[in-house]
Amino acid sequence: MAQLLQDGKEQSEFALSTPVANITYVIIRELHIDKSAPAVKVDTLVRFEPFTIHFIGARNEQIGELHIPSIPPSCYLAARLATEKLKHLDHPTDTEEFKAVSAIINHLARELDENNVEYQCDLGKTPSGIARRLTRLQRTSLLEKEWIETGTIKKGSSRELDLMREQAADDLHAALRDPVANLEAVEAQCLALELSTDSKRIEPLDITRVRGLQSLHLPGELPYRVYAADLYVRALAAQKEVVPTTVEGFKSILPEFSKDSIRTTPVTAQGSTSASVIDLAYGGSPAPAILDLVASHPDYRAIREVGLTSADFPTAPNGTWTDDREEPTRLTRDLVVRSIRVLAGRSPEDDAVWTAKTFRLTIPKLTISRLRKTEVNIWGTTPAAAIRKAYGDSPSKAVLDAVMSYPEFKPIQTLGLTEFDLSATAKGLWSENGEPTAIARFGVRRLLETIAYSISPKLNPTSPEDFKEILPHFVRPNFSQPVGVWKRDLSAMMSTVYRNSPTRALQDLARHDREFAFLKDLDLQ
Repeated sequence: MAQLLQDGKEQSEFALSTPVANITYVIIRELHIDKSAPAVKVDTLVRFEPFTIHFIGARNEQIGELHIPSIPPSCYLAARLATEKLKHLDHPTDTEEFKAVSAIINHLARELDENNVEYQCDLGKTPSGIARRLTRLQRTSLLEKEWIETGTIKKGSSRELDLMREQAADDLHAALRDPVANLEAVEAQCLALELSTDSKRIEPLDITRVRGLQSLHLPGELPYRVYAADLYVRALAAQKEVVPTTVEGFKSILPEFSKDSIRTTPVTAQGSTSASVIDLAYGGSPAPAILDLVASHPDYRAIREVGLTSADFPTAPNGTWTDDREEPTRLTRDLVVRSIRVLAGRSPEDDAVWTAKTFRLTIPKLTISRLRKTEVNIWGTTPAAAIRKAYGDSPSKAVLDAVMSYPEFKPIQTLGLTEFDLSATAKGLWSENGEPTAIARFGVRRLLETIAYSISPKLNPTSPEDFKEILPHFVRPNFSQPVGVWKRDLSAMMSTVYRNSPTRALQDLARHDREFAFLKDLDLQ
């Protein structure tokens, strides 16, 4: 390899992450950056020294090379030079040599990235694509390094940016709405700063045909996606004349967050919206955008301290109520548990262990109508959507799932709890399509057991002989006897499902419960 060293200059080896056929490793001269010139003079801020890419074979022989001369900051000249050199490889784009060149371009990106500026660009699959990649590295890195070293990018330059400056000088509106060039995000930021005045602020959002604005994150600044969300929130707040960074102000605009309002709410003096950035960064959904804003923006500390979740928005994003397996999420269960606490007269945050007596007194309150209206936090959030989406609008399923999932309900879990023990008004609990459900028949059985025990603890309703003694007592006045540990009153169920007819109830039980099949032989008329 010594013969490959030129002018005695130090070189560094860059091994490919995945070894390729016929190429053992690649040698590339270190990339040097001239920092002697004043930072504001971008034309001399960054220059590549000449370098050569050497392809070394398995037997340590040179099987090819790619020489790149000094590349000035002119992006078009860089593109031409890179394209010509890549064409000289004279290979299809799927060859290992071409893949090696792609790896080298990535290496250049890392070498150039002295300040951890992230480059998220597709290398492309053609020589011209790689050339454009190298061009893009220069355009964005020059401006971003200018920002790092001086705190401003007003002096940044590229041919596209210069064309836009010229167009804006002739017709600002045309430059914003019908630009002559496509800009990178950092170039749009640069142009917006230059065009802004004390009385007229221009935002990168005002410039159409900007690439990567949703990914822009200049050092010392919030990510631009967060900034765009902030503009949207403050614009809504301005319409209502409230301060969005206070709990009261934020609560007043929370119901307004929607995809439609993102697309229709002007956030800049030029009438632009944040839709383009929020669409690309968050799929157009307000919830993840606002949650990101609250989590990262220092001005929203009060909202962050109170707490905000996707369940608090008018339209919750996918994945809020159920997970990939269609199971209720932790957030869903939290809402249900908090609502149970409130209906019991407790604070939503009170996770003290429940007693059987307290829970028994709470059960009659756990109806769908009450649960839907129960507010569980300062934002006025209720579990209505959670119960509808995750539990098919069944309060008994929601409560049962929550109770069996939280340690504060351990005494209740020990005693046992079923859907039968919960709300008698749950949709589909007692009957479905006009027919009694299994839970209804379970209720009839429990009622028979309760009546039998009241006569004699020794009576067994599944015994044909004992049943003859129980049957005279299975009448309407006894349907309201408290059943089980939770003292369920089944009179409403007997009325709704069986029309208070003991015969209908017993005939239904005989058809579906093997232990009561003997009832078919009795005269139940």
